[in-house]
Amino acid sequence: MLAMPRSVRLGIAALLKTPFYVLLLTGALLVSERMWRNTEPVSAGEEETLLVGLRLSSSADDVKRIHALEDKLSAAIRQSSAGELDRDHFSNGTCIIYMYGPSAERLFAATIQILREFHPPPGSYVVKRFGRQGSKEERVDLSSAPFLFSDRIYRVGGGVSAPRPIYTPDPDYSEEARKSKYQGMVVLWLVIGADGHTHEVRVARRLGMGLDEKAIEAVKQWQFEPAMKDGQPVAVQMNVEVSFRLNQNYNYCCLVDVLSDTMGVDFNPYFASVLPDLGKNWDTLAPQSPKQGGVAIQFAILKDGRVADMHITSPPGNDSLDRAARDSIARSSPFEPLPAEFKGKNIVVRMHFYTAITMIISPQINQQEHDLGGNQFVVVMGSVQQFSVSLGSIKDPAVTWSVSGDGCSGSTCGTISATGLYTAPIVGPMPPFIMVKATLAADPNKTASVLVKIVPPRLQPFQ
Repeated sequence: MLAMPRSVRLGIAALLKTPFYVLLLTGALLVSERMWRNTEPVSAGEEETLLVGLRLSSSADDVKRIHALEDKLSAAIRQSSAGELDRDHFSNGTCIIYMYGPSAERLFAATIQILREFHPPPGSYVVKRFGRQGSKEERVDLSSAPFLFSDRIYRVGGGVSAPRPIYTPDPDYSEEARKSKYQGMVVLWLVIGADGHTHEVRVARRLGMGLDEKAIEAVKQWQFEPAMKDGQPVAVQMNVEVSFRLNQNYNYCCLVDVLSDTMGVDFNPYFASVLPDLGKNWDTLAPQSPKQGGVAIQFAILKDGRVADMHITSPPGNDSLDRAARDSIARSSPFEPLPAEFKGKNIVVRMHFYTAITMIISPQINQQEHDLGGNQFVVVMGSVQQFSVSLGSIKDPAVTWSVSGDGCSGSTCGTISATGLYTAPIVGPMPPFIMVKATLAADPNKTASVLVKIVPPRLQPFQ
């Protein structure tokens, strides 16, 4: 079915209400006007065209908004004597508005500000057709920065304030990167418009494994209070850094409470020796569940390492967890004999087994950096920063710390102590990022990391 131009629809409605003698007079005027137009130097075949294609949303107000836009466009074209708005056509999620005149550039100049104020949805466009169909054409993306921002695009500083984030959802992980436990940073260049939305998002430094695309998807959703200059919102160009970190869930065994008298003997080396084998059995037997769970079992370890008097001490809960914890102990029994210097008959312990708990390094991000829209931790060259680690509700489990980076090695990445105190290098690496990593002493397969940006003092994001 052919779409009827809006001008025709309105004309028919008007005709139905118009006296016959008025119609005759109007017809005569139209004939005279057409004869006058045919005396113009531009013939119908030489007219140029401006097509505006607007993507439609699912909103019921789309048609109403577009018709209001057409009224403004038509008035602007008449006022500038640039031509006429002829009709519109709705099809396949797009409305196309047809405008004709002696010059497509004049039509564009007459309508550009109205189109900017309309805030065209992504995917909208203009086509300038210089002559008949098939002639030279020029296409303009209505969501591109050059179209949206008629004034210059500024940089932050020199009287231009930084945009302030309102909504900055984290990116999703690609399956490829998740399976590979791949982490790192994507740097994006973009324009934050006077409307507070992101435009022209491009990759400035790639990470790969599908994470560049995920970063772009997330940043296109970000919203800001716009940058300001002289009290007016302005567009600014800037780089943003999007970090990808995996906080992986682990099954963990075990947190040990010694309930009986140790007679002055240090049992830490003993448990450090026996727990890795117990942890492997727990990893194998514990039920796979996305929900965090736990069970506590009390038992005695006899002088020769055998286990006695085993019973559940945690509240009744998941039978499969209880059974897996019992079986893990049974598989590991007998343990190593108790230390020779221990003169008692046995030692009574309570062991806590956990499922689906997250190992996290803290802090993950400076509060000031977060307020400015960043999503990584910032450390100043030559300064120190204390990091700590938690495993679910377990604070400061035994870990080994390390630092590494693509642009550094050894002490040029900085140093970190056995207690997690990091000292940044005096000269920062390039690229200026290092990874702080904690590895669980009882199981080297269980790790956590945080991405750190090393900056010179003058570039601190907070003062």
